Amino acid sequence: MRLAHLLLAFAVSGAAGVASAQCTKDTDCKGDRICGESGRCVAPTAKESAGASPVVPATGDFSPENLGRSFEDALKCTRSPEPGVALSVLSAAGYIGGKPKVVVDGMEVYGLRKPLAVFGFKVIEVTGFDPSLSKYRGPGTATPLNLAAVVEGDLAAVKAEVQKRGGASASVNRAMYSTYAKPAAEVTCFGK
Repeated sequence: MRLAHLLLAFAVSGAAGVASAQCTKDTDCKGDRICGESGRCVAPTAKESAGASPVVPATGDFSPENLGRSFEDALKCTRSPEPGVALSVLSAAGYIGGKPKVVVDGMEVYGLRKPLAVFGFKVIEVTGFDPSLSKYRGPGTATPLNLAAVVEGDLAAVKAEVQKRGGASASVNRAMYSTYAKPAAEVTCFGK
């Protein structure tokens, strides 16, 4: 529980300041800033900061249901992803190991050690990239800041369920780099 609070504090520590950019949703803003009522990117208030990282369950409960729901909220891409926080929480809770299964195009891919589901589909692998935290050069043509889950399932079914559950800003594609043999799709939230 202490680790979750520490990671949450780290995730929101860089949220000071107000940007002058116009926005319509949180993902239009850089870093941890959110889209305010005035249509400008602003730092979250203390109340909003309490739940600022969608990957850290507000209750500190890391059960598969709670963590899956929190990870799903992050993948809906209603705000900029926090891959460093997400991977740290998944590692601390024992869902992924400390070392990646494979590194593909600068992206560390982690296999799951415990069952987890998002959007009703079994998560097989997770990946994320934050240029400020990685020792790798980063993905070649992808947006540098991203968080993704490879899920078991037919691409069309995964796309439909992600849309149904409010993930209109998420990118859903065929899992290209997965080592998984069954049909799989990748749900990704790209940041700015």
